[in-house]
Amino acid sequence: MTEPDGARALRRLTDSRMVDGVVPMNVAWDDVRPPVLRAAPQPGALVGLPGDCSGLDAFDLDFEEAAPAA
Repeated sequence: MTEPDGARALRRLTDSRMVDGVVPMNVAWDDVRPPVLRAAPQPGALVGLPGDCSGLDAFDLDFEEAAPAA
């Protein structure tokens, strides 16, 4: 799926039941995909941190710690 397709593409993919799980990437604070993932029958994990990640697994890079380490 491409980013412009957003929540609609994620819903189409999870409704098709052709996947065992999904990993949306580049998740933003105001992302529209987390509610769709919560309602999906498949498990998923988010790469990035939305404003509300309740009920979802999410992970991201700790940029504040990574900068000095680099």
